[in-house]
Amino acid sequence: MKAVGSAFKRPVFFVLVVALIACIVGWVVSPKQFFISYSFAFLFWFGLSLGSLAWTMIHHLTGGRWGYATRRFFEASMSSLPLLVLLFIPVILGIRALYPWMDAAALSADEILRHKHLYLNAPAFVTRAIVLFGIWIVMARLLTQWSAEQDATPNPEPTRKLRRLSGPGLVIYPLTMTIAAVDWVMSIEPDWFSTIFPILICIGQMLNALALAILLLAVEHRRAPLAQIASSETFLHLGNLLLTFTMLWAYLAFAQLLVIWSGDLPHEISW
Repeated sequence: MKAVGSAFKRPVFFVLVVALIACIVGWVVSPKQFFISYSFAFLFWFGLSLGSLAWTMIHHLTGGRWGYATRRFFEASMSSLPLLVLLFIPVILGIRALYPWMDAAALSADEILRHKHLYLNAPAFVTRAIVLFGIWIVMARLLTQWSAEQDATPNPEPTRKLRRLSGPGLVIYPLTMTIAAVDWVMSIEPDWFSTIFPILICIGQMLNALALAILLLAVEHRRAPLAQIASSETFLHLGNLLLTFTMLWAYLAFAQLLVIWSGDLPHEISW
């Protein structure tokens, strides 16, 4: 695994430099479009980390061979959350380009938006983001730390700690992600609302994280120690989970579409 990681360092660094140059060019040419595109890209990669956090907690509660084969991929992904805090800074810097509730003219012209201004304002937005990232990072750190202790000792205490955290954690995850979905995504159109959208975001995060873990496992499953636990049956179970969450995501997306279509709400069709 270390050899593979070393082999990828140079290409990854090259891609990073090219991406940084592209970001600078995009910001200079069209700042508003740059922040919109950056926000979308951030939400995708952020979703992989949060989805991995959810899968890690699910496995600690339920067990199963599939989780032992993918856990390290999930843990590596959710360990990138501190980096994502830094990558969230451009979203804050572009807050005026992204969110109409930062526009004084739009605020004065929209009565609904004025009523929401107590919640949708820059200080509250940043404060909630700091609290949310703090919760997620602490959870990810504890899960990773106790997982390492679980491997290092036969003592069952780390396993008990993981289960005690994972239960409440699976409640905290959708609650905190609901706040993030409202703040970072739905408030782009602050007059629009949906009760199903945050859970749709959560399912999408978990679906993407699982797909990434399966892809990485397919590449690495012949290497030790994965070769000892990743069997054809493991891939079958992972495929079943992937199909289940794909169908769940499609169902929720269709449910939202059905409401918009049946209610004849053309202003919401983009969602």
